[in-house]
Formats: sequence, C-alpha cells, structure tokens
Amino acid sequence: MDTFYPKKLPRINLLGHLFLCFLFYNPTDSGAVQLTQDNIDNILGDVIQAVHGDGFQAAEAEVVQAVQGDAFQAAQAEVVQAVQGDGFQAAQAEVVQAVQGDGYFAVQGEGFQAAQGENGSMDFHESSFFEQKQVGGAVHLTKENIDNILATNELVLINFYADWCRFSNLLQPIWDEAAEKISAEFPTPGRVLVGKVDCDKENTVAERYHITKYPTLKVIRNGSPAKREYRGQRSAEAFLTFVKSQLENPIKEFFSLQEMNNFDTKKRIIIGFFDTKDVPEYDIFRRVATNLKEDCLFYVGVGEPVRTMHPPGTPIIAFRPDHATPDSENESYKGSLSNYDELNAWMTDKCVPLVREITFENAEELTEEGLPFLILFHKPDDLQTVKLFKEIVVNELISEKQNVNFLTADGEKFAHPLHHLGKSQSDLPLIAIDSFRHMYMFPDTSQMTIPGKLKTFIQDLYSGKLHREYHYGPDPPTEILQIDGKSGPTTPPESTFKKLAPSDKRYTLLLKDEL
Repeated sequence: MDTFYPKKLPRINLLGHLFLCFLFYNPTDSGAVQLTQDNIDNILGDVIQAVHGDGFQAAEAEVVQAVQGDAFQAAQAEVVQAVQGDGFQAAQAEVVQAVQGDGYFAVQGEGFQAAQGENGSMDFHESSFFEQKQVGGAVHLTKENIDNILATNELVLINFYADWCRFSNLLQPIWDEAAEKISAEFPTPGRVLVGKVDCDKENTVAERYHITKYPTLKVIRNGSPAKREYRGQRSAEAFLTFVKSQLENPIKEFFSLQEMNNFDTKKRIIIGFFDTKDVPEYDIFRRVATNLKEDCLFYVGVGEPVRTMHPPGTPIIAFRPDHATPDSENESYKGSLSNYDELNAWMTDKCVPLVREITFENAEELTEEGLPFLILFHKPDDLQTVKLFKEIVVNELISEKQNVNFLTADGEKFAHPLHHLGKSQSDLPLIAIDSFRHMYMFPDTSQMTIPGKLKTFIQDLYSGKLHREYHYGPDPPTEILQIDGKSGPTTPPESTFKKLAPSDKRYTLLLKDEL
C-alpha cells in the first residue's frame, strides 16, 4: 500500500505534525509508522489522547494558544516540559527561531516535503525543514510564502535567478554569504530579509515582477518594489553596505526655523513638524520616507523650536516643490497620519514628478521601463527652459505619460548623444526622441510653446512618420511618393541611450522587442 503523508499543513497544526514525527519515528528503530489513506484520520484524531505520560494533554490549550502571533517564543518552556523524548527537545531552539511574525511565515507550503526521510518518515536533525529561516543563506521565496514575507519585513532583497544562467551561478554563493552577514548585523525579526527566487520553478513570481534578465536583484521596501534595482558591486560586503544605507533614517532633523532657509531649492522637500518623535505617526512618516529617499529630501522639526508651525498635539507634514516646477506651491497633507497607504500615496505623488532628470546613475533603469524618451537637452544653468518644458508637458502631454518618458538632460554631461545628432553644446537647448532604435530631433525648440507641436511630434513617432520622413523627406501632399533632392534612403542616428541598458556582460538577457 502506498505511503500517504500530508504535503501541505494547516497553520494551527504545525506542532501537531511535529509531535507526530516524534511519536511515530524513532531514529534508533529500524522503521517508521506508515501513514496511509486508511489510518491517517484515526491517527490524527487520536494523537492528543495518545500522549498521556509526558504531560502533553495538560498543556494542550497552552500549545494551541501559543501558535499565534509572537506568543510562541513565550510558551517555549511549557512546550518543552510538556513533550520530552527523542528528537523534539533537541529541535526546540530551531522551532522557536523558525516561527516568527504571525507564527508561521518561516515554515509554509512544501516545507515538510523537503524533510521527508525514507518510507515517508521525517527526521528533524537531517532535514531542510527550516529552510526559510535566515540561517545558512538566502530564503527561498515561492508563490506560497512571498506575500507574507514581504508584508512582515521592512526591507527585502530578492535575487531572481535561473540555474542555467552563468551569471546567476557566479552570484549564488556570494548572495548566500551576504544573507548570513546581513542576518548577523540585523537580527531583529521584521527588519530585513534576503531572499531568492528560482524563476524556472516560480515563473508566476518572475512574471509578477517583470523579470527580463538574470540575475535581477530587486529591492522591496514595506511590501512595495523600489523603482531602482540593486546595480552596485556584487560582493557580500557591498550588499551589507547597501542594506545599511537603505535602513538609515533619511529624515534630517533641524532645530530652528531659520535653518529652513538653507534647504536646497533645486530639490523637492517634505517636512514634518512633531511634538516628539516617539509617536506612531512619526514612524509611519519615516517608513514612507525610506520608500522615496531617492526622489525627495526629508526634514523634521521636533519640539519647542517648531511649536509655532503646528497646533499642540497635531503633527503636520508639508511639501515644498523645487523652483523648476511650474505653478507649484507649498502644500500640507490633509489626510490621516495614522494611515500608511494614504500618506504613501500622497508623498509619492509629490516626490515622483512627471518630468524626470536622466543621469548616468538612473539611465539603466529608465531604459528598462521600455518607453521612448522625449528629452530636453539643456545647459546646466538654464532653469527657465527646464521650467517651461515641464509646464508644457503637464498642460499638454499628460495623456502620453503611459507611452513616453519625459526627461531633462544636462547637455554638458550628455554630450555624446548630441554628437550623434550632429549638434554641440552651442546648439542647446534642443529636444529629441530616442526610440531605442533611432534618435529624432525636434526641428525647432522655440516652437515647443506652440500648442500641439510637441504632441504631434510624439504621435509622428508612433505613426512611423518620423522614420519615413527621415528617409525620404517631408510627406508629399499627394499619394505619389517623391524623393526630392535625395539620392536614396538615409538612416536616422542610432539610439545612444540603449547602450546604457543592462549589459550582456553582466546579465543573461531575455530578448524582447523594445517597441
């Protein structure tokens, strides 16, 4: 008769199954009790009554209550006293450490399957039952456990890999070493966890996070993916340094209202005013700030120096725009400071602009978004043109935000794309589209203020008109195609920004058509 064992275990029965392993498997015996379809119900029903001598029955209620929330650790003494015998006592420390958060997230899904011994038996000492505990490497994330793990950790780093990928195999031991170092540095449960996803086995998880290359290193803060992947040095020490920087409080404290005059006017700023930082509202403010630390500057004033800025006992959070943002004014948050999602949505809307600046640091991630670039190249000190461009985008092109990335670029730093367009810094400012195949220049930047001109320029990209006219000149008014004054088709300048995309010297790329 085939051996039968439960593959997935209900949360409340975790200890019951541990006790089954203890009762019906003895490492010194030659065999194990066989659980079959015929006897499994009787055995599971009678197991509580079967254990009398060691005091389990008396502790039954305490054990059931213990497997909830964080109560398990407090109940460990009673559990150990209640169940004596081979195997269980030695495993008690691992059990207590493995059960965290809501009492179960570290042991889920197929955890027991991995622990099978011969003939369907289970061995505490030589199994991978506690595989998801942050000991001995990164935690395997699956579709069964990933949501719970993301919800119970402030910061999660995930390595999306494939076993057949050479770069993934090179990274694997380094990633596991980093997981151990990070766990040792930040042992508090719920602070940070390092995980890994086998994308061939967990393809639904990989699709959920739009994985297009291996290995991809995602950063998840407070349950939400950060806009920027990890792209730094691949060493255990570098990963640890990165985690330390991510967990740093991004909020700077100021001690007088006069200090606010020295805040950087080129940056978007969010300021909090609190009586004290020892309140739940400040912690929510801090958590949201960690999500947006690359997009905004954050400040907090506490106590007497800023008491005139808010009513006693009523914290206030305010947004101050950068000077290049058109028609923007200081704005106070009107929602609940106790609602994380509401505050996060408001601060994200203020910190992540419709028009972004492209830099060498963020160019790779912007190319991975897969949208063509509409770029204003400008001189570093030409803030007036930048402000005008942003105003036009907000007023006329917001309907195109799902199809195009609106960007500004320092023309001195990005002189190479200008060279491909046959231009130099003396020609600034100028506007161009980079489609990731070719670059097309807006004919006259001064005409961007003419209503509809930039919108038509974008639409001409999708209709194919920009490419066609570059080859053959302006479309004729009749249906007969004429090539006036050209000896033959020409080719638009190749995209230069696609060269800043992820390199095949560092990743295994899943080839996709960019447009």
